[in-house]
This record gives sequence, C-alpha cells and structure tokens, in this order.
Amino acid sequence: MSYAWEKFNLAVHTLKGSGSPKDRLIGAFDTIMLLRPEDLPEEKQQAFDRFFQEMTRVAPESNEGPVCATVCDMDDDEVELMIGRLESFQHDLKPPRRLV
Repeated sequence: MSYAWEKFNLAVHTLKGSGSPKDRLIGAFDTIMLLRPEDLPEEKQQAFDRFFQEMTRVAPESNEGPVCATVCDMDDDEVELMIGRLESFQHDLKPPRRLV
C-alpha cells in the first residue's frame, strides 16, 4: 500500500509545481502510470481503473501518448476535475508507517 501512496504523493507534488494545469496533470499522471488497480485498497480499485481509462480515452494522432492526447482534448473545467480526483486518491490512501 505504501507504494501507491508514495506514487500519489509524488503526483500531488507534481501538481503543485510550475507549468500550465494541463502540463502539471500530464506530469502527475506520468508518476502513477505504472500503478495497477491491485496496488490500491480493494475499495479504490474500480475508481482508479475508471480514472485511468478516462485519462487515456483519446487515441493519439501523432507521436504524443494517449494521456497527452486526452488532456489536450480537455477543457479547463475537466482538467481541474481530474486534478481533484487525482488528489483525492492520495488523500484517501494511508501514508506508510514510519519505522522508529
């Protein structure tokens, strides 16, 4: 579980960085792209799978990837919605326990 939290934590830090909201969303998604639904708690797996499908729904037309094609197709409101959804995954996951 800590692997997923760490990836989402990094994604949220990417969202807080510089660049346009679209660029930050693409960068943040890149950090979680290798996560599988099984890496999350069972109750979050279906939501993560839907989120992943929504973030890759547009087929690329050139040498861009499906995430870039999808985000470039989004309006500002949809970008903000997807940013909020990504942040909510990180919020809902428990951080790894620290060893003393």
